[in-house]
Amino acid sequence: MKIDRTKLDIAVANAGLSSYRRLAERVGCSAQNLSVILNRGSCKPVTAGKIAQALGVPVENIVRKEA
Repeated sequence: MKIDRTKLDIAVANAGLSSYRRLAERVGCSAQNLSVILNRGSCKPVTAGKIAQALGVPVENIVRKEA
């Protein structure tokens, strides 16, 4: 799934997280792994689900719509 960085940044801010390291802790992955996902701009659907759950938002709030 393609991650929409702007949408993700908004969700992180709304969740009151001070850094992506805090998000990685909530997701249960390393900060390095989360960084790879963000730089690549995509991840597996299950990973997108974990990120969304950690932020308390639906997956649709952090992914780009496929055309």
